[in-house]
Amino acid sequence: MVENCMLVDIAINLFCRDHEKLFGFYRDLLEAPEMAEHASPIYRGLLLPGFTLGFHAQEAYALLDVTDYRPPRPYAGHYPTFNLKSVAALDTKLKLALELGASIRKAPYTTYYNAYQAVLLDPEGHMFRLNHYLPH
Repeated sequence: MVENCMLVDIAINLFCRDHEKLFGFYRDLLEAPEMAEHASPIYRGLLLPGFTLGFHAQEAYALLDVTDYRPPRPYAGHYPTFNLKSVAALDTKLKLALELGASIRKAPYTTYYNAYQAVLLDPEGHMFRLNHYLPH
């Protein structure tokens, strides 16, 4: 933990056309437990190492007073990157993501900062990355 930092963790939330379906996609892909105590008719969440990943129904735009920020389609203004333990783990999760309905935007490659990475779109078109930092 960083000294003098009051941060406990980070919550990343996605607005979804079908929050239940997208919640299921990421739950199955990441094998993560649900944050059942926060579940509601318009929200579901997953508990991941160091952060939570939440899924809002369309009604949440009005609830958060951001209806004027609703994009016409998902965009890559920000996105989650899931860091995995090995190249094999990344390849396994990539195969599973595709089976669950994701699509590849950029096939696995080695980045300039020595990571093995794939860029994908989830079933609703939100961008995410699978990543593994290679040894130096």
